Amino acid sequence: MIDRQSRDIILEALRKYMNEEISAFEFDDILYEINSADKTVQEVISLLWHYYDDCKDHKIVADKETWDLFNRILLLLESDGELQICKKKRIWSIRNLIAGISLIPFIYIITRTGLGEHLFIFSIPFGIVSMLLSFFNAKSKFSLDATIAPFPSFTSLRLIRSIVPKFRKIRYPKELSKRRIRNAIWGNIIFIPSHALWLILGPVGLFFQIFPDREIETKIKIPEQNESANHLSAPLQAGSCS
Repeated sequence: MIDRQSRDIILEALRKYMNEEISAFEFDDILYEINSADKTVQEVISLLWHYYDDCKDHKIVADKETWDLFNRILLLLESDGELQICKKKRIWSIRNLIAGISLIPFIYIITRTGLGEHLFIFSIPFGIVSMLLSFFNAKSKFSLDATIAPFPSFTSLRLIRSIVPKFRKIRYPKELSKRRIRNAIWGNIIFIPSHALWLILGPVGLFFQIFPDREIETKIKIPEQNESANHLSAPLQAGSCS
């Protein structure tokens, strides 16, 4: 299903946001009001949510990679292409094994000392392990997919580009490269409470890291295109467009 009206609303709002005609709060208000059955609209709104701050109002903040992503979103919304999920699968990695093995000493500590507040102190080393696993996992997820999102493949990107010949990218303003929502010091300070909680609840984080990552295979469906064009797909890691 293609909801042309909702796509046009996002198109206009995103262009205004990129041109600094509206702020993050105004942009968020527009997206929040959209209620559409168009799966592409839903995915785009979910993806865009990761690229502005809904706690502090600000003009657009984006590096070159994020700006290119916004341009690709504009391209997709201008077309009648539809993002569709073909299948989902779970991918096991060494991270899951390390998380599981790391939990064994903590379980042993519980059997020897019992349950109690003392476990918060013992949890700190496990929290550090959990943080490191999360950090290296985030690094490993960066791949070619991140350079073409929300498209699942270069082929699908080229195809959409060919059927929207009048599309023009919005040029990246160089002054944005130095713009930040918060200064570096304050940006780190606001994460102190969450990281402190992560440390003392480290085994909980490790428990969830035992489970495999989800991998989603998507395709771009083009109305009135031949069958081969409708199956231009490639694997895309879940959560890799925040």
